[in-house]
Amino acid sequence: MSGSPNDPIYIRDGYRCAYQVPGVCSGRADGADHRIHGDRSDRRPSNLISACGSGTTGCHGWKEAHPAAAGAWGWTVSRHGDRDTSRVPAHLDHPVYGQGWYALDDEGGISRLHAAPGGGGLLDSEGREYAWPRWEGQ
Repeated sequence: MSGSPNDPIYIRDGYRCAYQVPGVCSGRADGADHRIHGDRSDRRPSNLISACGSGTTGCHGWKEAHPAAAGAWGWTVSRHGDRDTSRVPAHLDHPVYGQGWYALDDEGGISRLHAAPGGGGLLDSEGREYAWPRWEGQ
C-alpha cells in the first residue's frame, strides 16, 4: 500500500485486513496483497486486497501456506489463466457489507455478489454473472 489514508485499497477494505482468517488475523491492514503472484508491478485495485502480516505471518502468511484454499476463496488468481482479476470474485469480510462474495473493480470499488438460481455462479446487483473461483496453480 502507498501508506496514504486516501489509498483506494485502504478505503475499499475499511482500513483493515479483508481476509479475517479465524485464529490468525490481527485485524489491521499491514499491506496490500497481490492476488496474482509474480508481477508486483500490477497495482490494479482488483488485484490487491488489504491483509495483515507478511508473506509468512498473519492472514497473508496463511494465504501463502494454503494456496489451494486461497484459490478457492478467490484470494489467489493463477498467472497462467485469465488475469482479469475484476472478473474473479473474492470471499472477504467487509466492515460495512459483512462476510461474503465480492467483485473488486479497477477503480477501487466493491460489489456484493449473490448465488445465481441453481447455483451456477454468482450475480451482482445488475445481473452480471461471475464464475466461482477455481484454483489451477500459480
